[in-house]
Amino acid sequence: NSRLCMASAVAGYKTSLGTDGPPASYADIDLADCFFLVGTNTADCHPVIFKRIKRRKLRDPDGVRIITVDPRRTETADFADLHLPIRPGTDIALLNGMLHVLVKQELVDRDFIDLHTREFRETMALIEQYPPGVSEKICGVPECLIVEAAMIFGKAKTALTLWSMGVNQSTVGVHKNNAIHNLHL
Repeated sequence: NSRLCMASAVAGYKTSLGTDGPPASYADIDLADCFFLVGTNTADCHPVIFKRIKRRKLRDPDGVRIITVDPRRTETADFADLHLPIRPGTDIALLNGMLHVLVKQELVDRDFIDLHTREFRETMALIEQYPPGVSEKICGVPECLIVEAAMIFGKAKTALTLWSMGVNQSTVGVHKNNAIHNLHL
């Protein structure tokens, strides 16, 4: 599968993390307090995972937050705490806008970044071009929702991002994967 529909994810993992396997496991679903679902209608396409996310949310409705990024209103979006109705193909602008907020609000771990990442300054130069207002113009998601999503994600103790073909099957799928990884790193 890694040479076909998941090729963008594999290349994204290799360029961001140095290995081609996802760093999370199914057990992480039971521990996460923030689910960031991008380019995936999890309820329809991954119903077993969606049931597990739903069960986690119902066990702690105030402590667990779900954000979904999807141009369409789906069952996944209906269950989420926050739905970001993105303009198709503009995921990178949204993700960079969120990272811009995280940096400006000092919701990044500078010690971790210094010890475990490279090219942070170059990434920040790029992120400076994506304040939430600019991201809104590109992706069609209101600035206030970009900020809200970033704050939920940035304040989470255990955020887990799940994505699927809406991210991977794109001419810039690798870059979308890298932008997701940048949020976590």
